[in-house]
Amino acid sequence: EIQEAYRRVGESDYLKSEFIAIASHELRTPLVSILGYIEMLTYEATGEALEYLSIVLDQANRLRDIVNDMLSLTDLRAGITELMWADIPLAETIATAIERFQSQLEDRAVQIVTEIPADCAHIRADRERFILILEKLVSNAIKFSPVGEKVTIRAHADGDRAIISVSDRGPGIPAEAQRHLFTPFYQTEESLRRTHGGMGLGLAIAKGMVELHGGEIWVESEPGQGATFSFSIPQTHPAYRE
Repeated sequence: EIQEAYRRVGESDYLKSEFIAIASHELRTPLVSILGYIEMLTYEATGEALEYLSIVLDQANRLRDIVNDMLSLTDLRAGITELMWADIPLAETIATAIERFQSQLEDRAVQIVTEIPADCAHIRADRERFILILEKLVSNAIKFSPVGEKVTIRAHADGDRAIISVSDRGPGIPAEAQRHLFTPFYQTEESLRRTHGGMGLGLAIAKGMVELHGGEIWVESEPGQGATFSFSIPQTHPAYRE
């Protein structure tokens, strides 16, 4: 009976993975066309038409992000994500990662503060994947930050590792929920009563990308005292290449 239960769980996981892979690929093609035509129309539109098209474009970009998350998760599970190691300037790379959140930061009056010491001015990592990790953690921090608060991004060297952390002053995370945070599709709120958007893939993707770098990711939080997500990137990884 136990073996049969494991078999059914394995079959269920396989079917779920197949569904995610097929759905994300099928959604991506028409979505690219939709985005292309909407962007063309916004160049020519004025007045109310431009306002309405801007809303449609924002929502289409939101859908694109969901599809990209599904594709990233599929690639991670398939083991086909490859890293391109390089020396990257940390402050500049962080600035690139938070560019896409400017409108959200302004809407919520949230400020991002960075603390980058000299010993972490440059780190070794895959730049695009490193930006993706930061985007997932920063997005999460902004989402749960009260209006007018700040999000802090810190870095420091720890032996042969670079440690990067993203801290918010939100409601915090209960200990029970912390054990499941990096599980795909996990939500701390009930699905029918959620006040925050998202599919619950961001932290799972961040974890997968960090582990590809040979690092670890973890959370420190107390209810009512915000949360700090930290991850390590080894600086002597054998796979590193220019």
